[in-house]
Amino acid sequence: MPDEPKSEIDRELLQLRLDYAWRWFALHAKQRMTMFNYFLVASGILANAYGLLLREDFWEAAIVAASIGCLAGLVSWGLDVRNRQLVKLAEEVLANIEGDYVFPAESLASPADSPSSGILAREAKGREPSFLFKHRFLIVSLELVVTGGFLAAAVYACCMR
Repeated sequence: MPDEPKSEIDRELLQLRLDYAWRWFALHAKQRMTMFNYFLVASGILANAYGLLLREDFWEAAIVAASIGCLAGLVSWGLDVRNRQLVKLAEEVLANIEGDYVFPAESLASPADSPSSGILAREAKGREPSFLFKHRFLIVSLELVVTGGFLAAAVYACCMR
């Protein structure tokens, strides 16, 4: 464990590092969820457009709408992967600050996975939810299912025209 911040400058530097990492985390976590929300809205609009175009027998336009939906899904997935990488960078810094200064192991009488240890440390020790209930799995799964649905819709419209 690093030495406890001894001077005001050390404390200010630690606070600056914490603020920097937290702002980085908050920005990219919010950006990730905002992009996902835009994806959901765009998918709904494109699915409605596709259905309307099929009903009116505009097959070529339906193919275009479904293709745009498929492309939007792939772009959303790519942006989600990148935002997840950026969030993970901040989590690593925050975990170090948490372990070194907020919940240093030497100052705790309880084990690392107890409620009195840090949040990120507890998650790393197996207290995290099953993979099926993580945002990463749920968001990516929905993006890929919707993308596959748009791909199937484009193929259907191609075959039916």
